[in-house]
Amino acid sequence: MAAVAAKFVSKRVLNESTANKFGRYDPYFETVPATDLSGQPKRNGKTKKIKRRINPKIPPADAEVLTKVKRRAYRLDNAMSICGIRFGWSSIIGIVPALGDFADIFMALMVMTTAMKVSPGKDRDKLRAVMIMNIIMDFVVGLVPFLGDIADAFFKCNTRNAVALEKMLNNRVKALEKKEQQHHDDDESDDNRHSHVYLEDALPPSYEAAHEDRHDRGNGAPAEVQRPAKTQRMGGGWFGGRVEREADLEAGEPPLPPRK
Repeated sequence: MAAVAAKFVSKRVLNESTANKFGRYDPYFETVPATDLSGQPKRNGKTKKIKRRINPKIPPADAEVLTKVKRRAYRLDNAMSICGIRFGWSSIIGIVPALGDFADIFMALMVMTTAMKVSPGKDRDKLRAVMIMNIIMDFVVGLVPFLGDIADAFFKCNTRNAVALEKMLNNRVKALEKKEQQHHDDDESDDNRHSHVYLEDALPPSYEAAHEDRHDRGNGAPAEVQRPAKTQRMGGGWFGGRVEREADLEAGEPPLPPRK
């Protein structure tokens, strides 16, 4: 079952790419395998048509504009079919000489105006130029009586413009993801660099100086040690001398007078 589904999907992708090349691509609907109640593709190979999914990462406001453009392009270029040839109201209106061609270009400009409601940017200006070029080509081809209307049904300028709009929005999403990934990689590199510097700089304290100091002291250079104040016994009294404490110079006591 999985092999059958994969084969069908690959065949559908190939057909869609070929249809897009020859102007038969439907940006509003897509054909998918029909499934049973368990969600598995049916063995008879039946298909069903569903609305084409929009990239969920596209901003909601831009996605809404894209949906409107695709829906209008479908009505103007692909709403009807005769003998396998899909066409829409654009081809029917274009049959009317002169007035039909001007009405067709007016509706195409309305689709372009709707598409220009997406978020501004340099790519939107390029998209406007591409859309205008498609509309001009469609108008020039439609001026040819009868054959021009048939060629117009195959050219589908509104469908081309809808596909160009969706491609631009998807490219924006890819560019944003690439920028975020690059920013994430830069943050990780900064964290790694800071952690590396920390590990190199935060070395354990060295005890060589203290060891050398102790070694020098053992070689005859004793350190000066503060000794406690001594007491001296001085004569006097009936049964002996009285004990008298030496002055504590560090505490600020004045020195004792010399004994007589």
